[in-house]
Amino acid sequence: MITTELLQQVITRYQQTQPGGIKLVDEQLAIFSPDCVFISFPVASVVGSTEARVLRGHKAMREAFVNYNEFIRGYESVLMTYADAYTQVSNDARTGICGFTLKIHTTKKAPEQGLDQHSYALNHLQLQVDESGLVIKSLNWQASVASDVHALV
Repeated sequence: MITTELLQQVITRYQQTQPGGIKLVDEQLAIFSPDCVFISFPVASVVGSTEARVLRGHKAMREAFVNYNEFIRGYESVLMTYADAYTQVSNDARTGICGFTLKIHTTKKAPEQGLDQHSYALNHLQLQVDESGLVIKSLNWQASVASDVHALV
């Protein structure tokens, strides 16, 4: 049976498996069912790609997580702030949905410009969870944010 507490635990485990923006690949994969479907609508400033993608299963997700880590390690600093978490248990309590918004601020040295290069992005992650507490579907929407808008979010 799915409970609000179980869904909150899924959110917490996800966040703990991505400290400082770097995914702890095996630990994060353990949150997902082996046949999980991971759907992503990315922006280049977050993952280095703008192509929507559907990943099925741990093998495809592992490859994407490793590629993400390689990309994100190219930044001097990565600041991630989690906000707006929510949970919703289905009427029959057999599945649930939880998610949150991730505010991302990355900094990269730009010596040719004499300044640091800053990027801001928003990422909304929604996770569908089964009775065992594993994520069976993940939807991920990302958006770049102009620096003048960042102050508002």
